[in-house]
Parts: sequence; C-alpha cells; structure tokens
Amino acid sequence: MISSYSLNPDLLSQWRSYADDGRGFAIGFSPKLMKMPAKQLRVLYDEDLQLAELLGNLNHTYEYEKSIGSKYGDEFKSHWFAIGMDLCAYKNPAFREEMEVRLTHVSGLVPESSHGKIIPLGARGENGERLCEPCEVKFRARNGVIVPYVALDYTNRGALSPIKEIILGPRNENAESNIEILLNTTGIRDVIVRRSMVPYR
Repeated sequence: MISSYSLNPDLLSQWRSYADDGRGFAIGFSPKLMKMPAKQLRVLYDEDLQLAELLGNLNHTYEYEKSIGSKYGDEFKSHWFAIGMDLCAYKNPAFREEMEVRLTHVSGLVPESSHGKIIPLGARGENGERLCEPCEVKFRARNGVIVPYVALDYTNRGALSPIKEIILGPRNENAESNIEILLNTTGIRDVIVRRSMVPYR
C-alpha cells in the first residue's frame, strides 16, 4: 500500500492531474511529525541509478547467502523484503518534476480459489517492535478502477497534527477564511493557508 507526496507544493501538472483540475487543495505535511507505520522512500527517476542500485542489492544478497552456505532463512527473506520495498521507489524519468516521496505499508497477497486475497499484516520497526496491528483492508474506486487501501493514523495516536500548510488550487473558489474556519472548528491549529502562485490558462 503506497501513499504519495510531492516535495514541490505548487506544480501545474500536479494541480491538473490530482486536484480536480486546479479546483482542489494541496496539503503540506511535516515529515518529522508524521508517525506512520510505513517506510519512507524518495522516488528514484534515473534509470541507470535504478539498475545500479538493484544489481547492487541482488549481488549483496547473493554474496551473503553464498557466505553462509545458502540457507535461505530469515535473513534471505529480509533481504528480498528490502529489495521489494526499494522497487516501490522506481519511476519513469518522465515524472521527474513531481519530486515524489512515498510511504509504503506492506500487506500480503495469498492464493484463494483461482485468484488472490489481500491479508493485512500490521507493521514492525527495524528492531522488530510492533508499530501497529493489522489494519482492515478497504476498497475504493478511482476513475472506475478498484483500489485497495488501509487507513493509517498519522497523528501519533492523536498527540500531534502533521498538517502545516494548505494551498488552494489556482481554480479553487473558496476564500482562505473558509478553510481557516474549518481548521479551527475541527481543532487543527498552526496551519498556513495560502493560494497557489501558479497561473492557470
């Protein structure tokens, strides 16, 4: 399960593709405050670097297994898990301007009848500590396509709000005060509300 973010908060192509053709919002999060049970990945757009990284990881896994007699145990599974996570960060160079960062949360796909079934796994930290219990897998439709997802808490159990900025799209008809009233009413504080600087023609 992947959630995507951009390091560029006010980009014309993003407004057109992801924000109701400029009528939506961009929400700015503080990465230091987002305490989610997910791995943060900076998207890599250079295909030569992608290949070099992948080959390096595969070679490391091969050499390690060879050094311990090819046991294919937990360490082998851990290596392949890390490689799988890294693959989530590779994207075509044509999308480079998005400057994307991804948060990934792993679920399992197990055989059932002629197809598969998604099962939630929860999440553990690097030291094996449990970060969250398995989450219910839900489904939504996006442009007519069914997409599975899990809802993760990004507030560290309500202790903080990582939302620091809201940008109104270039075709958004709300007044900034509308959004400030909404935020104040729902208890979300210290958020900068501003309008996009992008000309929309």
